[in-house]
Formats: sequence, structure tokens, C-alpha cells
Amino acid sequence: LYTAEVKAAYRGPLPSSLPPHLYSVGERARRGVWSCNKDQLILLSGESGSGKTEASRLLLHFLTASPAAESPYSVPLHAAHTVLQAFGNAKTRRNDNASRFAKYLDLELDHRGDAIGGSLTCYLLQKNRVSEQSPGERNFHFFYQLLAGADPHTLKCLRLQRSVDHYSILRASRASAADSADDRTHFADTKHALEVLELDAGEQQAVLCVVAAVLKLSNISFAPVNNIDGTEGCALQSEYELREACSLLQCSPDVLSAALRTRSSTVTPAGGGGGSDVESVATELSAEQASRARDLLCQALYARLFAWIINKINIAIKVEGNGRRKVLGLLDVFGFETLDKNGFSQLLINYTTERLAQVTREVTVQQRQEEYMREGLDWSYIDPCSDLLSLQ
Repeated sequence: LYTAEVKAAYRGPLPSSLPPHLYSVGERARRGVWSCNKDQLILLSGESGSGKTEASRLLLHFLTASPAAESPYSVPLHAAHTVLQAFGNAKTRRNDNASRFAKYLDLELDHRGDAIGGSLTCYLLQKNRVSEQSPGERNFHFFYQLLAGADPHTLKCLRLQRSVDHYSILRASRASAADSADDRTHFADTKHALEVLELDAGEQQAVLCVVAAVLKLSNISFAPVNNIDGTEGCALQSEYELREACSLLQCSPDVLSAALRTRSSTVTPAGGGGGSDVESVATELSAEQASRARDLLCQALYARLFAWIINKINIAIKVEGNGRRKVLGLLDVFGFETLDKNGFSQLLINYTTERLAQVTREVTVQQRQEEYMREGLDWSYIDPCSDLLSLQ
């Protein structure tokens, strides 16, 4: 279905004899950029597991292939896709490679319609997955890739054990032998993709250190203690995990320990005039509150790492120089899901999916209504559904 011969058949004017194909969508969008002199957008929508991410990959291969040869700009674009899957996708009960974020790629085309670069924007990373997953699901792929694929020397430098059972945010998902073999292969693919995106050895090591630090931090636990004044505090357990995480992050164990176990607030003494009179007061957290602070720190670290990777991707795929060019957008979003436990982040995901589905319906209905008008047919206007969430 997706051979070079099929690609060639769907490039250029599309004869009516050709059957419907994903490539025909890409070619119509590409030709529409210049024939209509308008930027175009391909919106991929559907339920979770319906194949949106794979369709995005196939479209990217088609749109970055020129009739003569593969475009040199396609290499970093495909590498970016590999890296995004490693750091932004995870196994769910419905899909072994589910996107846990939404991405929009602006693919810039030259006067011939060939891809010459682009820019990437990502939204709604499901960062709470770092700390918790539903039964039968996994964390983000790269955690498992690192443990399965890194050589013993790398694991030793990162102070990591090979087995996922050593890490609280991974042990809930039992990996089969087939999963481990796939993770080893995918780790090599991800590492090569990072090299293609021109991350040097130091930057790649920094990525591994942050991921390893998240694994270490997730193992920190807290025991409840009763303070003299009757309030509940907590004591840090597994201190060696904290020290190893701090070594990876190059920060002070004492500072991080205090940040996890206490909450700082500023107060102005009675009668104080502000300014230098403001004091900082530390309040001890309970064991439950400290655990929550630990989880939020892990999520924030991973989200910042993901954002940094997106920035490096954009540097690698940006268009050099000036010139007349148009944009073909490719939007790949989550599928609608109902989980055992649905939080605010899931609400945002499902709401976004519904809004985009509504856009698709509105465009389809509008096109059909315009066709009715051209044909002179009698028809009744269809009012759009009221959008309660948007209060429209």
C-alpha cells in the first residue's frame, strides 16, 4: 500500500481511476497550497488506536519525498518523529503506541511544492502519566528503552538497575520478553535520531541524566512523624535515592530535601512596614503532601525536558534563508478516551478532541451546503450545536 511505486502514482494530477488513499489526501493538500495560493491543513482525528500517529508518519514520508529522490530535509523530520514517539508516547489498554500529547507541524514548501523544513508545536503533554498509570498501561516509552537498551557502563554512570521492578513508576507494568526486545531496538533508534538532530554527546548525556533522576526521585518515600507542637511532619526515607538524584541533577541534597518536606511562605510581622521586614517561614508538610510534591517535581522535570527536546527539534528542522514559501500544516491529536480515573488533564484532552471533530463536521456540512446552492437544490440550514463547555 505504501511502496515507492504507490507514492509515484499519487504524485501530480490525480486521475479518477485511482482508489482513495492516504497519499491522495497529502497530494491534494500539497497541490492546494499553490493552486489555491492558500496554506493547507491536514487534521488527523479519530478514536484512540485508530492509527492517527501512523498516518502522520506515512504522510510525512510522502510529503517529504520528491519525484527524483528523498529530500535532504526529510532526514531530521523523520528523526524528530522517532524522538517524539519515544518521549511522548506510551502504551495504553487500547493502543500500544498511543500519543500522550498533541502536535502541530508546519511543513514549509518551496515553489515546487517540495518540503524544505518546518516548525513543531506540541500541546497538552500528559505529564501526570510520569507518576501514575492505570492498570495494564505503561509510562512513557523512553523510560523502558533506557533500561532495556543502554549498555552496562551507561547504566552504571546513571546509577540505574536494568529491571523495571526497581522503580515505583515503572513496576506496575510488567514487561514481557517481547516488550524488552522491542525497547532495546527502539533505544538504538532513538539514540540515532538524537544524533541526526545534532544533539552532541554532552546534550545526550544530559537527557539521560534527567530521565534517570526522575526514576530515582520517584523512589523517594516519606514516613509520617508527630512534631512537638502536635502537627504532622515527615521524615525522608531512602536518602541514598535522593543523593543519587541530586548527583545526576547537580544540585544540593539538603536544599532538595528541604524543598520536598517543607513549604515556604512570606509573612510581614505585625506593625512592619514591608520591604526588609518581610520574613520567610517554613511549614513542614505531611508525608502525603511531601509525596505529592515529589510527584509534581518528577512531572515538572519531564515536562521541561520534553519542551527542551522540542526546541532542539525546531532548531534542526528550521528553514534557512528567505524566499517565497507556503505552509502545509499537519495536526495529530489524541483520540477520545474514557479512563477508569479521569482527571482535569483528560477533560482537556477529550474537549480538544471534540472541538476538532466539530470543526471537521462544520467544514463538511458547509461544503455540502455550498454544493446544494450551486446545484439549485432545496435544502434547510442546519444550526450548529450549542457548545456548552465554551459557553457559546
